[in-house]
Amino acid sequence: MSDHLRSMGRRTIQDPLIALIGIVTIIVVGGLGLILISISASELSEAPGTFVRVLGSCILLATAVHLAGGLLGFLFGIPRSVQYPEESEVRDRQNDSIESEQAIRSVRIKGGVNTNLEQISDWLTKILVGVGLTQIRELIDLFGNLSTYGASSFRDLEGSQTISASIIALFGITGFLAGYLLTRLYLQGALIRADTVVFGADEAHGIDVIYDLRLDDQFPGQSIVPESLSREARAVRNLPFSTLSTVPELIAWARAQVQAGNFSKARDAYDKALSVDSGNVELRQEYARMLIKAGDPDAAIIQLTIATRSESAKKQDNLGRSVSLELMNAYLYDSYPGGFERAIEAGEELRRDPEMGSNPTYWLIRCAAFGQKYSWYRDKGKSVDELKPTRDEAFEAVKKTLQLRPSWRKHLQMLWDPNHPRKVPGEDDLEGFFEDKDEEFSQLLGNDIK
Repeated sequence: MSDHLRSMGRRTIQDPLIALIGIVTIIVVGGLGLILISISASELSEAPGTFVRVLGSCILLATAVHLAGGLLGFLFGIPRSVQYPEESEVRDRQNDSIESEQAIRSVRIKGGVNTNLEQISDWLTKILVGVGLTQIRELIDLFGNLSTYGASSFRDLEGSQTISASIIALFGITGFLAGYLLTRLYLQGALIRADTVVFGADEAHGIDVIYDLRLDDQFPGQSIVPESLSREARAVRNLPFSTLSTVPELIAWARAQVQAGNFSKARDAYDKALSVDSGNVELRQEYARMLIKAGDPDAAIIQLTIATRSESAKKQDNLGRSVSLELMNAYLYDSYPGGFERAIEAGEELRRDPEMGSNPTYWLIRCAAFGQKYSWYRDKGKSVDELKPTRDEAFEAVKKTLQLRPSWRKHLQMLWDPNHPRKVPGEDDLEGFFEDKDEEFSQLLGNDIK
């Protein structure tokens, strides 16, 4: 799918360029025709300087009508700026509920764009089209008069009016097409870039700050965008999705949406970013984390499975380990008992890697998987003896996690204690040991809960 989208994007750019090349070719052929006409005129006339006079007249006429056509094409091709409502207007429409993202997502923080030229263009094009449809006969007569006037410089040449009419038609049409395509291809992008710089300073700063966040060292489950960057995130969230095109813009916008809980919008942004850069493994990992937060572990598992099969993950050991751990963690959010069983199976496979013995993330995920298994089979009526191997695996994984990363004790306490003051809904992997009043777990995780 992403390759198809990229090929569509290339065609979108290439097709107008091919048209411009065709227009230039027609102009070159027309210019050669002017030279041949001038040579023919000089051979038929004995007056000195005939070649220069005829060629100069043809060039002036061709240039004039080409520029006139280009101006007309420019007027037809001027892009129209999208006008966003003022924040106060949105407040009124939404009964002072500024938290409504659907309403305020298009509010820009700074001023508007002067659209006088667009209005003039709109008026003129409507007038020209209206006059053209109602005054066709007069336009034909006007064309004939222009041809006669243009032929006055070389009226002694046979077929001078036909030559003049051909020059006007050829260079007028190519001028219109060139003006229209150049305006659409280059002026529109230039205006958008200029508006972004002048009117999007806050948004641009927010994109830079949020995109530059390093996620590698963040604790599992932590929000991508910290609360300290709420102001920047709000500015980025207000950007219309249609104005985003680069991967950094899309990622920053998606992270800002995740902070506000707008997972559907974030999903659109990640999908679009992956359509541009489908081989970005780290981007798929981040997307999977968002999908888990959004309650769609199946989609997260699909993204991470694609990532594990990528060439970069296979060639780079550290990246491959990171993706495999993400996949192991994603299994924990799948339905029981399949989810934790797949996580344990993936963990056993990863355990063959010597590096995993000193990886705290591996042991954290492992203790959560065995904690889920313990609670599931306990509730299914398994005896204490039957549960002991699972309980011991979970306990050893908790000890190993604390040994490698003591600062993660608070997170483990949150997984263990259902009454934890910072309890995250759904994060209850170790609660079975709290409910069973397991003394060893209490010694490791109890007493200083804050």
